[in-house]
Amino acid sequence: MSVPSRFLIFVDGRPLPMPSPGSLEDGYRCIAEIEGGDPPAIFELRQEEYGPGQLVSGPFALGRHRVEDLSLRPKPIIWVKAEDIHSLQPLEVRDRGNGNEIIFQGRQGIILQEGKLFSPLLDDHPPAKVELRAA
Repeated sequence: MSVPSRFLIFVDGRPLPMPSPGSLEDGYRCIAEIEGGDPPAIFELRQEEYGPGQLVSGPFALGRHRVEDLSLRPKPIIWVKAEDIHSLQPLEVRDRGNGNEIIFQGRQGIILQEGKLFSPLLDDHPPAKVELRAA
C-alpha cells in the first residue's frame, strides 16, 4: 500500500482537524488537538527524493519541533505555519503491509494526552490507533 498523494489522518477513529483560527501561540505554533477543530486537515507528504519528508496541510505543517527539551517525556506534535516548516524535524511515512505508519525521529506511534497529540520516546503509553485515508 503506497501513501496517497492527499490524505486525512485519523487518530482513534477521529480525523485530525486543522488548527482553529488564532490558536497558533504567538502566531507561531500550537500543539495538535483531536477535538474542536474544523474542517479535517487534508495532508500531503512533501518528501525529499531519497529520504524523510514533512506533513503539509494548506497553510500549515505538522510535526515535532526541531529543538526539544532533553527529557524522556512524550514530545508534542505541533502545527506551524508552512513557511516555518524548517523548524520541524523530518518524518517518514512507512508502509507496514496493513496500512501506513508515521515515524517521528525514529519513533513510531502517536499518543493522546487530554486530547492533544504527542510522540512517545518510551513505550510506557498505549498508542492511539492512527490511520491514513485517501482524501
